[in-house]
Amino acid sequence: MLKTLMFIFFYLILFLRVWVPLLFILSVKRWLQMKLEFFLIGKQGNAQKLFSPFGSFFFPLIAYSFRIIFGSPLVFCWLKPVYNHKLENWQNTLIAISGPVFHLGVALSLLYIDNNVLKLTSNIDSNIFLWMLLPFIKIVISQNLLLALVNVLPFYPFDFSKLFAKMFFNKDENLFFIFKLVGLITTIILFSLPQTWHLIDKVIGVCMSLYYR
Repeated sequence: MLKTLMFIFFYLILFLRVWVPLLFILSVKRWLQMKLEFFLIGKQGNAQKLFSPFGSFFFPLIAYSFRIIFGSPLVFCWLKPVYNHKLENWQNTLIAISGPVFHLGVALSLLYIDNNVLKLTSNIDSNIFLWMLLPFIKIVISQNLLLALVNVLPFYPFDFSKLFAKMFFNKDENLFFIFKLVGLITTIILFSLPQTWHLIDKVIGVCMSLYYR
């Protein structure tokens, strides 16, 4: 019983180490996208629709459990997408592109910081703060590269789904519901496949190796 409780305790610590930074980064991205939307049409998005019960909490927990089997801490979650039918196509495109660009920018910024810290620090092992911080930074870098990759997928709940959501939203509410449902089912199926995660790991590994050469 004690071993089981200890396993659950350390498992939750590992999960929170990944999940909390993810939600923070996604919240910052959503805030910036809301500001961009406000700039484009003078109407800010609804902050009350920030968290998706399934995408923000249950999916990452299930996916993280699945990923542990393959020995990788990578996983993603999502906030509740807000589709504004008042946006023009070019405005939707700009907001959609801003998502992956934001995550890529965060990843590159942290890569630069990480690489320069490594170069400037002769003995990392003697600095307990850096010894704890650098592995965490690498996880956040990998998570942002992952989010930059998945958010170019053109279906719900990813950023690029905004490119196609308007054509369904303007026609029929039921059709828009089907659009979201099909996207959600596709997401669950796609990211339950080991092959998907193996491919993502390879792409992220190549990106990291190119920078650290």
